[in-house]
Formats: sequence, C-alpha cells, structure tokens
Amino acid sequence: GNATLVNKDALYFVSTIYDHNNLYKLENGNIELVFEWPGTIQSFAFEDDTLYFIGADVASLQQLYKVVDGKAVQLSDFNKMEDTYVANPVEVNFGENLTGWVLLPKDYDGTKKYPAILDIHGGPKTVYGKVFYHEMQVWASKGYFVFFCNIHGSDGRGNEFMDIRGKYGTIDYDELMQFTDKVLETYPQIDSSRIGVTGGSYGGFMTQYLQTKTDLFAAAISHAGISDHTSYWGEGYWGYSYSEVSMANEYPWTNKHLFVDQSPLYNADKIHTPLLFVHGTADNNVPVGESIQLYNALKLLGRPTAMVLVKDQDHHIIDYEKRLKWQDTIFAWFAKWLQDDASWWNDMYGTEKM
Repeated sequence: GNATLVNKDALYFVSTIYDHNNLYKLENGNIELVFEWPGTIQSFAFEDDTLYFIGADVASLQQLYKVVDGKAVQLSDFNKMEDTYVANPVEVNFGENLTGWVLLPKDYDGTKKYPAILDIHGGPKTVYGKVFYHEMQVWASKGYFVFFCNIHGSDGRGNEFMDIRGKYGTIDYDELMQFTDKVLETYPQIDSSRIGVTGGSYGGFMTQYLQTKTDLFAAAISHAGISDHTSYWGEGYWGYSYSEVSMANEYPWTNKHLFVDQSPLYNADKIHTPLLFVHGTADNNVPVGESIQLYNALKLLGRPTAMVLVKDQDHHIIDYEKRLKWQDTIFAWFAKWLQDDASWWNDMYGTEKM
C-alpha cells in the first residue's frame, strides 16, 4: 500500500487489520475508515473525490477499481481466470484465536489421498489472508493441498501479537506445528508421508529450523533463509539493523542460546529432510552465504540436498525469465519428493547424486 496527502489536513493510508487491507484517513488527530476491502489494496490514488485502487481478492489477481457509492467497480480485465482452476481458501482456526487457510487440490476427491505443502510467510511482520497467491494456486492446480497461516509475529493484530523478538524458533515453531496438526486432523485426505514446506527470508529460516526439530516433512525448500544468526548478525546491508530489532538487543556474546542453539546451522546434524536452497547471488537482505554454509554442512553429512543460485538477483527474484525458472525449480523439487516424479527435476538439473 501507500500513503498520500490529499489535502493539507488529511492523510490517507492503507493498514492491515487481521488478514486484509483497508483504507483509512487521518484528519485532525482522528483515524476514520474510508473503504473496506476483503483482500489487499496495493496502491491507491484520488482524482477529484473519486478513489481508484489496485487490489487483489480471494479469487483473482490484481485489477484496477474505482469506488462508487461505497462499492468497488472493476475497471480492468488484465488477469482473466475463467479457464484456470482457482481454489477458494477454507478457514481453519487453531491454537488460541489463530487463523489459517487451506486450498483444496484440483479435482478434489474426498476418498483419495493427496500430498500437501505448508507455506510460511516472510517478515515475520507480514501477513497472509484470503487473497490470490499465484504460486499456491499453481500447487493446488497440480494436485496439492496447500495450507498457510498467521502465527505470532505476523502483522495486523497489534504490536503485542507481532513482538516475537528474541523468541525465533520457539512460539513460532510451536504454532506452526499446531496449525499443521489441525490441518491434518481436519483433512485426513492429506497423505502425512508426503508433506512439504517452504518459505522465503524469515519463512526460509523457519523452513530450515523446522527440519532440525521434526521429521514430519518429506521435502523442504528454503528461499533466502537465515541459517546462522551469528553470521547474519553483522552481514550485508540488513544484518545488523534487522538483528538489532529481532534479537531484542541481544548479541552473539550475550546470548549464545539464542544465536547458536536457535540457528539451523548449529543443528545441521538433525536435518534428514531433502532440503533445497534457492538464493539470489546479489541478495542484500540475506547474503547468499546463509544458504551456502548450511548446504555445505548437509553435503558433508551426506544428507539429501541441492542448491540453486539465481545470478544477479536480489532478495526477490524479479527478472521475468529467471523467475520462471526459479518457480519451475520449486515445482520440480516438490514433484520429485512429494509426487514420486523426478522427471521435471532431472530435465532441469540432471541426475547427479545429491
């Protein structure tokens, strides 16, 4: 979202409430709801008194809208979905007032068993909701259950809920596993021997960390994840400033439990899950060494692993052709380990022993 001064007295801004974005106005010290949208408003502008915004909702990608009489009127038709399977998120409540969602696989048959993928968002100060996530939708169209949630650390529920500083790998791990257990209980159609997990940045760290604590997952993919809090602490353009906040004013020499025991690298010998690392070589947020060092550790331990580095890409893969291959790499790894089909992976990367 963005914020803009419409006149000298009023500031309009987008803010996350639970799992969706609304537009608000700050005027004369008071905050007023201007427009409620059951998805995400990614940008907005005013022309005279008419509000225009780009938004995504439950079952569609971004479109341009204008607000007429308090209702959104769609103006664009860029992303047609008529011939595409779109899974509507089914809400699953778990823990203490926590919320997640499940996407059912294409051609779902309640008498069959399916593989599944847990997706962990980054941040952790970001949020998932009932919005179209195209990679998750592709997984669902390829026959996977997909499930995702907002645990402590997520945005949209105030500072107390968001504050897990100094607690990474504790309450977040417990709640992700509670959610996973709840999804498996709710959907016995999920084959518990074929569950994958993935995430980027903080989600990449948690993907790695989960493998040090449980053997539940049959495959894992970490994109740009932190493997060692002690090295990340002082690395790159983000390391020190991010860690200064996330570690709650602790340092490698003041809290070895937090920096060492809670780092995947120092628990590499506990990882048995086939773990793929993907990372941009020009990542200024999480330096690529965070993937390289845990990959090397798993290779030395003889564990199933692979690493794909995306040349000249930063924390997000934005080059169009490279992003397509990055996505195909993720799809192929899960197909290999969750659907017993290594053909896509072998076509891309050969059959070298990993």
